[in-house]
Parts: sequence; structure tokens; C-alpha cells
Amino acid sequence: MAVVGPDARLSVVDCHITSQTGAGVVVEGGEAMLANAAIGPVAGVGILVADDLESGEPGRARLDGATVVQNCGREGVAAVGSARVSLAGTTRIEGGRGGAVRAARGTLVERGALVVVTGRVDGDVGVVEGVPQACPMKLPTYAGGE
Repeated sequence: MAVVGPDARLSVVDCHITSQTGAGVVVEGGEAMLANAAIGPVAGVGILVADDLESGEPGRARLDGATVVQNCGREGVAAVGSARVSLAGTTRIEGGRGGAVRAARGTLVERGALVVVTGRVDGDVGVVEGVPQACPMKLPTYAGGE
């Protein structure tokens, strides 16, 4: 599991993250960028983005490149409180028991992105011009390096 706290930044590039006990990536008040990454299998949420409990600073995450979130025990991506998640590039999110995406205030699909969501989507998911929110097609499983 990778944890990002307030005023911290994390870049995950060409990496595969798994967790047998909790979330794959937790962002609490910090910022994370994932590109060409695979998250899963994980026991909890694939990517959890939340406000920092002490400072209230909102967490931010950006999924870019060919990022795949799959085989999660709970949601694939969850944005809690004022946290924000941006989906760009080619992103595939498969829902776990909690659905695919849970967004309390905002998840943004950026212009030109191809986002494939398999499962339930709850909350505010903004779609920038001309991009589908969810689509039934499947992309191949991530085959990048670990």
C-alpha cells in the first residue's frame, strides 16, 4: 500500500500495486499521479482519495496513461470529502463489492480521455465534452512491468 499525506506528492509510473490487507493507494491531503499503473488485487479500495483529517486539505489524484484498477475488495476509486480525482489517458476501472467509482464531490473525466468503467458509479462524476462516462467495452488486462 502507498500512503500520501498532506503537502506530499507521489508519482507511480509503470508500476503494479497490490495489497492483501487494505487499499492500494491512499491519498490524504496530498497529491498522487499514477501513469501506466496497475492497481489490484487489493483487499480494500483500489485508490482512496480523501481530505487530511487534521488540516482538512483535500487530497488530489490523477490517473493517466494506461492505468488499470481491478480486483478490488471495495470500490475501484473513491473520492471522499472535498477530494478530487482526474481521469485522463486510457483508464479502466472495474468495480468491486462497493462499485466502480464513489465520488462525494468530484471525479472529472478529462477531454480526450478514454475511460472504461465496469460496475456502479455513485456521486458526482463530471464528463468533459465528448467523453463517455461509462462504456461496456473491455480493455485487455494490464501487462506492464511490476
